[in-house]
Amino acid sequence: MIKKVRKVKIIVPKEKKEELLINLQREELVMLPMHENNGFVDVSYEEEIISRSTNAIKKLSAHNKKNRKFFQYDTVKFDEFISNSESRVAVLEEIENKFDRLNFLESEIKENERLIKEVSAFKNLKYTTKQLSESKYVTFLFGYVPLQRWDFFQSYCQKDNCLYFEFEENELGKNILVVLDNDLVEKQQNQLKRFGFVNLELPILDRSIKDYMESLTEFHETTLTNITNIKKELSEDNKSELELKILADQMQTQITRKLIKYKEDSKDVIFDAWISAEKEEQLQAVVKEVTLEYQLEFEEPTSFDNTPTLLKNNKFVQPFESITNMYAAPSYTEVDPNPLMSIWYWIIFGLVMGDVGYGSLMFILFGLILKFKKPKGDFGDLVKIMFLSSIPAILAGFVFSSAFGASLGYKPLLDPLDDPIKMLIFSLGIGVLHLSSGLIMKIINSFKQKRYYEGLASGLSWLLILLGGSLFAINMGLKLTTSALKITSIVIVILGFATMYIFTGLQKKSIFGKLFGGLSGITDITNYLSDILSYSRILALVLSTSIIGFTMNLLAGLIQGSVIGFILSIFVYIIGHIFNLAMGLLSAYVHTGRLQYLEFYGKFYEGGGYLFEPLKFETKYINEIVK
Repeated sequence: MIKKVRKVKIIVPKEKKEELLINLQREELVMLPMHENNGFVDVSYEEEIISRSTNAIKKLSAHNKKNRKFFQYDTVKFDEFISNSESRVAVLEEIENKFDRLNFLESEIKENERLIKEVSAFKNLKYTTKQLSESKYVTFLFGYVPLQRWDFFQSYCQKDNCLYFEFEENELGKNILVVLDNDLVEKQQNQLKRFGFVNLELPILDRSIKDYMESLTEFHETTLTNITNIKKELSEDNKSELELKILADQMQTQITRKLIKYKEDSKDVIFDAWISAEKEEQLQAVVKEVTLEYQLEFEEPTSFDNTPTLLKNNKFVQPFESITNMYAAPSYTEVDPNPLMSIWYWIIFGLVMGDVGYGSLMFILFGLILKFKKPKGDFGDLVKIMFLSSIPAILAGFVFSSAFGASLGYKPLLDPLDDPIKMLIFSLGIGVLHLSSGLIMKIINSFKQKRYYEGLASGLSWLLILLGGSLFAINMGLKLTTSALKITSIVIVILGFATMYIFTGLQKKSIFGKLFGGLSGITDITNYLSDILSYSRILALVLSTSIIGFTMNLLAGLIQGSVIGFILSIFVYIIGHIFNLAMGLLSAYVHTGRLQYLEFYGKFYEGGGYLFEPLKFETKYINEIVK
């Protein structure tokens, strides 16, 4: 239901501002206006820490996969959450330094491997590269010739008397040491390049390449050990990851506090807020906990105020609020549609899934997620909806005598496959009841807002027409030529059209409008027929789930003639039914929502409100802050 809210002005000394806001975040009591995060308030430091922490968390997570729990649930005490940000920044810097060190060592390893690869072919060279570089009359060039150009290179050297020495062959090609006359170096080097020679710049060493390679290998092993040690530290560092998660969420809640709008004078700060009328005493206690020098001024909202909508429903209805909020939040002045909508959504979703097997899987899967992961926000609401809807899915499965597309062995009360006409009639009947409940909501909403003629003309009239039309259809189904039921149905339909004509006309201002304005409502009959036919999608979705499940069972049965076929059939069962479950859930979620939005809400719902969202700790990583 929509709870009553009031405006409140909170006045406290300036020095108590931050402490008050933290306590208000903890208690989630008041809704405060906030600045847009557009540079008006400087939150660059917090955003930088969040960005760095997020990056570090991702890197730590990549190194800590083995110790990661599937159902990760992080909690922190309130006192710890609001303090120690400096020490957590130090943890962040330490982790960043480790990753910087790791990146440096890994780049060193790559460079070291390149050097080893470059000089390894020349490890049997008798002279040092320094000795060769000090030659007065000739220049020594290290390099290689690709194998595909080796014959070409040899032919040139034989013809031009080019002197070279061969060393080991590797993936680059033939590694050689070329001896060139100092006076002809540039000319000869250009010629050598034309015939496939690629120069290698080896380091100038006063020791043999063999000794140099040994030092490189030793450095390589030492660096690998250091890398292994750092990776081990990172993979076992669960505490730092939690601290970084707390730090990121700390900074986000700090940004929230900074963006709150307030007024101030020389001594005090003034907050204009909204609060539930039921929690005024609780607010007074929270403020008094911070300071005794305070002032609270409560005021009733007026028709000129853009009052937020505070929804308060039981545990069953609450998750379904997200379905309504995706469409539009209810306004403060109308009736909360969620209690009624949640029941219809629950029933129709269950009918569409309609299978004992799939319903049981939903119950187990989403039940485990709720128990161990405890998801929050819209995703948490979605999981709760799926879990709750598993119950009508199982019950509908018993009605259809279906489990994973197979029969349960008894004659079903409704058989979508063998008797789709009966299922169609049942679906349309659901539609009539659904629309009728929407029209009842229209009457209640209109009367609450003192629009009595509208409630009678657009609500009661069509409710009577639907009731009379349904009774007439029942009479035809029973094949009764004359009966009190038939007469009653006709009288109710006539009464509905009369109500529409009279009260639609009374809403018009002109005499002509009062006389003939009621005729305009009659044109809506085509819309209502279209709306009722929309519920045939229940039959279509039930059939699609049943047929796909039946088909998967049939395919698996066809390949079970051997041991290998039996094994393969298990994969067909698993993959096929998981696919059918996933598609069924998607279809049920989307199409059930469509029936609520267009057919049900189209009859009465106005929306256009905005939700009461109290100041609270906005956490991305921490699942729960323990008070």
